Amino acid sequence: LNGLALSLTDGSPDNNLTQAFHYFNKSAAGGNADGLYNSALLLKDGRGIARDEATAVAYMRRAVHADHQAARIALGTMMIEGRGTAPDCHEGTLLLKAAAERGRWGILLRDGLEAYMRGDISAAILSYKAASELGFEVAQSNTAWLLQNLCPSARCDVSRAQALDEALRFLELAAANGNSDAQRRLADALWFGEGEAADGELALLHYESAAASGDVQSSFNVAWALVVGPSLHLAYDYSWETLGLQHAVQSVQMFAGGLFGDDPATSTSNSGGNGGWA
Repeated sequence: LNGLALSLTDGSPDNNLTQAFHYFNKSAAGGNADGLYNSALLLKDGRGIARDEATAVAYMRRAVHADHQAARIALGTMMIEGRGTAPDCHEGTLLLKAAAERGRWGILLRDGLEAYMRGDISAAILSYKAASELGFEVAQSNTAWLLQNLCPSARCDVSRAQALDEALRFLELAAANGNSDAQRRLADALWFGEGEAADGELALLHYESAAASGDVQSSFNVAWALVVGPSLHLAYDYSWETLGLQHAVQSVQMFAGGLFGDDPATSTSNSGGNGGWA
């Protein structure tokens, strides 16, 4: 049905968009992703059928659910422009980002994975770096992980100092792309001074951001950072009232009690304090 409808939209004299919509819509009713997308295009622009942007958005959503790439791009654009729905730049951008990551340049991710699987770490890093510069969040995170964990080695001819410095940059890119795991790993690097001088205040900001995105380890790390910083009361306030994670405070209380004795808020000791961090 979708193919029959397409034959009525090829620019020839006997084209009939009204009839084309009829066939596209029947195809869409059967769950065909192309039929949903093509029906939505005609509805969006009012060609062959009365303009109905709200229904076009609904059709586009169903096509996206079926992993239709062109529908993902069209729906993202409509979301940003507020056509058929309230403007939503965040969701629209996520749709366009997802579409970009499914483009033919995504082969760089596959090349990186294949190189890693065969043990060629240098080649994997090279492929992931190329994908990272194109904005691929997973490539940025993977590049940082390889640099942090497998360099230097017989399979990666990069000094430790250079590896940590580069890893920090790629963690920053992935964190800026909304990757909460990268946000936490970036905070870890800043807390322990990996790649540059330790910066506890900046590390805490990144932990807070990751915690706000639902990263439980980061919520614990926020509480712990505040325990060894100003006072235990700040850890209670942040973890319970701001994050709503009572167990984070309880964990910190027990952990700090074991390290500092009966009065963790007034102790200055930090022996063994890195043991529970991811």
